[in-house]
Amino acid sequence: MRIGVTAVALSMVVMIVSIATGMGLQRRITEKITSFTGHLQIVPYIGPEDREKPLMSADSIRQVLLLDEDVAFVQGISEKGGILKTEEDFEGIMVKGVDSSFNWAGFLPYLSSGVLPNYLSEEYSDDVLISDFLLNRLQLKLGDTVAVFFIREASKPPLIRKFILCGSYSTGMETFDREYILADHKHLARILKWKDGDYGHLEVFLKPEAKLEELTDRWIAELPLDADTYTAQECYPDIYQWVGLFDVNIYFILLIMIVVGLVNTMTALITIILEKKKAIGLLKAL
Repeated sequence: MRIGVTAVALSMVVMIVSIATGMGLQRRITEKITSFTGHLQIVPYIGPEDREKPLMSADSIRQVLLLDEDVAFVQGISEKGGILKTEEDFEGIMVKGVDSSFNWAGFLPYLSSGVLPNYLSEEYSDDVLISDFLLNRLQLKLGDTVAVFFIREASKPPLIRKFILCGSYSTGMETFDREYILADHKHLARILKWKDGDYGHLEVFLKPEAKLEELTDRWIAELPLDADTYTAQECYPDIYQWVGLFDVNIYFILLIMIVVGLVNTMTALITIILEKKKAIGLLKAL
């Protein structure tokens, strides 16, 4: 009897731990993605693939979004691909341009060494934040000066910009860590020949109580015709599909534990009946 009760109790504990672990991992991974990309991105209508086209009226859209009570903050972003070259090696990267609107408080938990760059000044800053993955892969160290080659049209030579590694980060997501470095938006705006206030896209961070689907539908109707919205799930569908597989694992473990619990319960009942066999026979005789 005690063995059966213990087995059922262990099955319940395993089910609770499985659900808590699976849901916790899903939530943590989702938080990492949204902390790097925002819950929602406002992009040019052509889509997020063409990173070198500015979002028209980006600054005006940002000011309007900040008035929405469901919005925590909005940051302007620019991106351009390049090649990070050292004396012995090179690596293809994506330079993410950020400015004073960037929420460093949300990124601070991923800072692993060094300091955060300061882009508050109107002057150009050469400080950049690199991932631990790239730092180790290219055998660099903080304080090093690195050259980044930005490819232009076929008839023009690449542009070269030199940056100083002031800090490193690690999100634990290889999709981001192996590709992105964070640099001053003003450098990219100058390379792309954008005007002041131009951004490639806007990253929108919502308050916890906000309902993403409702906001997306409403903003699509309110945004200019040349702007579109993409959720984090639409930007990184592969990661979200992988996270969704956690549900399958949870259901599978629950099914096994339920079967084990039923078998143990039936075994315990049979054991009780067998133990009380004599008493049952005596009662029948009476």
